[in-house]
Amino acid sequence: MSGRLLTAVRLADLACQGAKETLLRDLDLSPALYGAMLVLSEEPDLTAAEIARRCGVTPQTMSSLLQRLIRKDGVEREAHPQCRHVTTCRLTAPGQTVFGQADERIRRLEARLRSTVSPAELRALKDALQRIGAAAGELVDEIATAQAEGDRAAARAVQRLSID
Repeated sequence: MSGRLLTAVRLADLACQGAKETLLRDLDLSPALYGAMLVLSEEPDLTAAEIARRCGVTPQTMSSLLQRLIRKDGVEREAHPQCRHVTTCRLTAPGQTVFGQADERIRRLEARLRSTVSPAELRALKDALQRIGAAAGELVDEIATAQAEGDRAAARAVQRLSID
């Protein structure tokens, strides 16, 4: 493996996603479906857009995921109490059952992964990943701002990457 940070992060993510896919396969869930269910288990009655934001996907992707969960009787939609043209989502009773099974598996996976590092290493890893994510987000914002100002400014922002 190269010594590049993003390669290491990506390979770790791929391995973790592969483990989640394997654990969820016989429940007919993908990691993305599990993620949507996790959000709804923690905070029911969210709109599709709110679930999408929490999962870090586009509203279109979430709409597709929710349709799959609705077809599986895992999620139901209902009109928002204050705004009839908005729908909210919640886990159904069968959805809660399947989610409970899936969540137990993912919790065991997380426990196994945590067991490979000390508590101090885990705190340091989470802190480092949070800072890396924040720095990447700031960079995206900086380039978007520069692009809004014109192509020349965007080119300068990208050039600054190699200098900073």
